[in-house]
Amino acid sequence: MAKDDWLQKQADAEKMRRLHPKGTSALGWFGNLVTAGAWSIGLIVALTILAGVALFLLARYGSETYVLECPGNVTDTRTPAFYGTTLYLEVTQFRPLVSLWSDDFGNAQAEMPPNFYSYLRMGKAGTAVTLESGASSKGTYRPISRTISLNLDRDMVFDGQCSRRKD
Repeated sequence: MAKDDWLQKQADAEKMRRLHPKGTSALGWFGNLVTAGAWSIGLIVALTILAGVALFLLARYGSETYVLECPGNVTDTRTPAFYGTTLYLEVTQFRPLVSLWSDDFGNAQAEMPPNFYSYLRMGKAGTAVTLESGASSKGTYRPISRTISLNLDRDMVFDGQCSRRKD
């Protein structure tokens, strides 16, 4: 009797191997669904981690920020008067990867103590960098000659020579 039980177990095991070859589940379609679900969840977790790392790298290395110190003159176009002062321009220049979804070259904030001027968008026009506020052009910065011309108000224009401040 014990021998017959052993033969019966071997026959059942062979039958299961033939019905469910290696790589398929003994639970049938439900087992296959569970296995596919585990792979899907693993894939989603891996893609989420990959996206998180990509966003971290983009945030960390997606732009460069520096300060330009620009001594120059402010001219009032209503009168021939002008006076010397220093304009500080904090520039955030976008890296090439960011330009895939941004039309801007970067952004800047101008400050002439004690006045603070608006947030400026930077565009590229040949070798010059345009400074814009809203729909209107506010000025240009030319990196080759390091000169800037910026309309501060309707009647006031700043012209100066910039150098990168080392902090």
